Amino acid sequence: MNIPLTSSRVAAILGCSLVLGVAAPYISSATVCVAPDDGAGSATLPNTIPTGSCTAGYIPPSEVYKIIDGLPTGTTIDITAEQTDFACAASGVCSFAITPGVDCNDPGGSLGGGEGCAATVMHMTMTGTGTLTGFSRMINLAVDVEHHFAPRTPATSPQSFNTVVFRSLGQMTGDPDFDLLRIVGGSDFGLPSPGHTILTTDAGGWAVDSFFDLTYRIDFVGAAASAWLAGRSGSTNGTIRIRLGEVAPPTTTTTTTTTTTTLPVYDHLECFRAKDAMKLTGVVDLPTLAGTPYDAMGCTISRAKKYCTPAQKLVVSSTPPATPMPGPDLTSDYVCYRIKCPRVDITQGVADQFGTRDLIKMKQTELCVPAVRTP
Repeated sequence: MNIPLTSSRVAAILGCSLVLGVAAPYISSATVCVAPDDGAGSATLPNTIPTGSCTAGYIPPSEVYKIIDGLPTGTTIDITAEQTDFACAASGVCSFAITPGVDCNDPGGSLGGGEGCAATVMHMTMTGTGTLTGFSRMINLAVDVEHHFAPRTPATSPQSFNTVVFRSLGQMTGDPDFDLLRIVGGSDFGLPSPGHTILTTDAGGWAVDSFFDLTYRIDFVGAAASAWLAGRSGSTNGTIRIRLGEVAPPTTTTTTTTTTTTLPVYDHLECFRAKDAMKLTGVVDLPTLAGTPYDAMGCTISRAKKYCTPAQKLVVSSTPPATPMPGPDLTSDYVCYRIKCPRVDITQGVADQFGTRDLIKMKQTELCVPAVRTP
C-alpha cells in the first residue's frame, strides 16, 4: 500500500492525528496483577489498571509487532511494546457516550456483558533489521481503546468470561522518521481481536489473568528528512497475543502470523447533505497543517450541512482516465459544519487520481469534525 505524503496531510487536517515525542523504554515481563474489588463482587477492567500490584500493562510476553510491507526484502522493524496508563478520558474511538474521569463503561456491547473505553499509552521500542540494522527508536503513542466483555457472575470465584477489543486506534504525525505512524486494531475495524479474562479472589481483591489475540495493522509513511525511512511507506497486518497477569488460560493455543496482505482500505469520504436540528452558533480559530494562507481566525460556525463516512471507490469509467492514488485508511465519520471566515482568494495546484490542475477562487465553507454514529 503506497500512502502519499499529501494524503497523510489531508488526514491530519481532518483531525485524525496526534503528534507525540520519544521516551525512555518501558518494557517489562508479565507479572502477577491484583485488581481491587469494585464494590459489586468483581473488578473493573482495564480502567483501574495499573493499580495496586498491577504494575504492568498489557504486553506481548514473547512476541513483537512488525513492520514489513514497504521495506526491502529481509528487512523489518521489530517493535516491543507495553500498553498501559489506562484512564477514563476523552476517546476518539468510543462508540457510546462516556463521562471522562467519571464513567467510561456501559452495559451491553457485542458480547452482552458490557463495554468500556479507555485512553492508553503504548510504550514502544523499535529495532531495525536487515538494511535498517542500527535503526532504534523509543516512542510513546497515545492509543484509544474500546473493549467489550461477556456476562459474569459477581461475588463468585473464579469469574471466567470472554472479551474482545472492539476498536483500537493510535497514530502520530510530524515525527523525524515518520510522516505518519498508525496502529489500528479491533473487530469493528475488520481486525478480529478476541480475548479472555479470569478473575480469582486474592487478599480482598481479584487476581487478573487476561489476554487478547490482537489483530493489528501498522501503516507508516517515512518522513522526507529521515535517513532511514525517506521515500518508504506501507501497511503490515499481523496477530499478536497481549497479556496482563501471570498465566494465560491453558486450553488456548497461540498462533502468531505476520503478513503483508492489505485489508480493504477506506481512504475516501462519502458525504451526505443533511439538515441539522441543533441550532449551533460559535466562533472558531483554524490553525492548519498547511499554514498560510490556509490558517483562519475568527470564523463563525453554524449548523451542520454534511455527514461523511469512510468509503471505498471503484471507478467504472471516467474522463480523463483515473490513475490510482491510494491514501491512508480512514476510521472515523465526520460532521461538516458551515463556517464563514475572513475573505480569502486562494489558488492551489493539486494532483489526484483524475488529473493535475489548479483550483481557483478557494474560500473556507465547511469545518469537518470527527463524529461517532449513535443509535
